Amino acid sequence: MAQQEACVNACMSHTCVLLVALVGFEAKAERRLALLLDDCSALGARWRVVREGAADLWIVDGASAHSAGRGLIHSGSVRFRPAEMPHPVAFAEPLHESISTGHRFDPESIHSLNVLLTQLARWLMPKLVQQALVAQLVANGASFTRSNVIEVQHHGRVLAVLDFEGDTAVGADVTPADLRRAHWALRERGKVLVPPGFRITTTEHVLWQFAMRCDAVDLLPQRYTRLPIYLRRTPAIAPRELADRQLRIVREIAYGPRTLAELGEFTGASPQALARDLGALYLIGAITCDPGRSRAVRERRSGADVRAQEDLSMFGARPKTIGDLTAPGLVPSTQRAAARMSTH
Repeated sequence: MAQQEACVNACMSHTCVLLVALVGFEAKAERRLALLLDDCSALGARWRVVREGAADLWIVDGASAHSAGRGLIHSGSVRFRPAEMPHPVAFAEPLHESISTGHRFDPESIHSLNVLLTQLARWLMPKLVQQALVAQLVANGASFTRSNVIEVQHHGRVLAVLDFEGDTAVGADVTPADLRRAHWALRERGKVLVPPGFRITTTEHVLWQFAMRCDAVDLLPQRYTRLPIYLRRTPAIAPRELADRQLRIVREIAYGPRTLAELGEFTGASPQALARDLGALYLIGAITCDPGRSRAVRERRSGADVRAQEDLSMFGARPKTIGDLTAPGLVPSTQRAAARMSTH
């Protein structure tokens, strides 16, 4: 009971986190900007610099970047088109003369950074609302199941809709503060209409992003620390959202159950990092400690010959070393890392 209360308190005091990738900066300038982001409180969020996985915002060193025409930007070995990126792209001044953008700021000024991030609120605020929604769900986990569709409203106005087998939709102008006084109601699937203009994201993606950003909550139940862990299903998460270590975990348990200690030895991850990764996989329903709910058992029940299909499945043959392919159907990690940072 004490552990559940601690989880609730942590969730309710959860400060939403936004992840920032710094592109093209020299080490000294990168450290300086990272410290500036640490002190930043724009949008009521905490800003964290990341080097791996998907980011909510790219900040590019404007001095080292230049335009190659047709919307293509070069920054060192990274090439991308800001208009085609799944997140906003901003530039630190000074800018190369070939780049023209309103998303720019003075990297020496916290005020300039705050102004920029406030300007990007229409892209970033829905992500904060999504995190706040999941924080409340985790805090009241006993009240919800994956078969639910939840409508969040205030005075008859719909703020958000969460379908655990589909999408999460949030109003474009909704803030996390709006949720604190909202009414949550269970609805029948197919009976909820999402208003026009809502920002829609798969619920699995929303849950994953929360797990990757929430520092205060241990999402992994205690039984996972002592029982073998099985793959329940492959995560429906884009590869760019997953770190190499997470991909190795999924690949390893695809071949059979592994204990927490075995996964720690295989990945070389710290206990804290491993618990976070497994907590995220648990939250999206990708792992289980019940062998009867595992992927392999479901395939056997459906009449599939797992052994006969293994080499032809998306998992292929088990790698001999962790330097081999790190996940189903993906290129080696060095090539994949480069692909994450380049959009042609």
